Amino acid sequence: MDQWTESQDGAAEEGSFGISPVKPPAAYELVVEQIRRALALGRFKPGDMLPSERVLTQQLGVSRTVVREAIRVLEGEGLLEVTRGASGGSRVLPPAGEQRLSAEELAAQAGEVDQVSDFRLATECAAARLAAERRSDEEAARIAELLSRQDEQLEQIAASEDEAERSRLTASFIELDNRFHLAIAAASHNHFLVEAVEKVRIVMHRPVGMIFSTTSEDANYQHREIAEAIAAGDGEAAARAMADHIEATRATTLRLMQSPAEKG
Repeated sequence: MDQWTESQDGAAEEGSFGISPVKPPAAYELVVEQIRRALALGRFKPGDMLPSERVLTQQLGVSRTVVREAIRVLEGEGLLEVTRGASGGSRVLPPAGEQRLSAEELAAQAGEVDQVSDFRLATECAAARLAAERRSDEEAARIAELLSRQDEQLEQIAASEDEAERSRLTASFIELDNRFHLAIAAASHNHFLVEAVEKVRIVMHRPVGMIFSTTSEDANYQHREIAEAIAAGDGEAAARAMADHIEATRATTLRLMQSPAEKG
């Protein structure tokens, strides 16, 4: 008997092969997703201006109308502030103010933290192990450089007494954190792992990751253990250090969600 079943009107029954109707995304939706991705990864930080419409049109290979529609969507989401005129443009806004969440919403967020953390354990530990086994000298140097830049950023955060400045520096640290983890994934020489790590870096900062309005002075010590294991070519040690780091991040995130007064 043919597995493909049909309804009385001859149409294939929904879900026969897990196939659903396809709706091609509009061009502006693809642009919106690209810009959201850049914001989530910290490539543009609060206060930064996006490239001009003309530059975005050239970079993305779309019309100005498409770029304008994408900017309008992002402005409506509170991610951008748009000013008109010759000196205007699109400025990246800081994360929206915290909302009071119900117990059910907090439970749902906590469940997402656990799922993201589980996914990180499955992908980033493998990436760290392979990076230790496959990295080039240049890739090891790049990871070490990003670690050093994070240390410098933490020193500046600790020395600053201005809340706005600390927030800006923390955003820069988070960007470097993303670059550090992506550099490790790149050193694994496995493009599936690179894609998975980039995806999880986006998800973990939207919106749960934004509870981190500042960071502690010892936030980099586990990164150092990971980098040293990769430099030494010790895959097992690199995977263990990454697992310890992910579990520590999981515990800290859940604690801050339960105790909002401790944030920042």
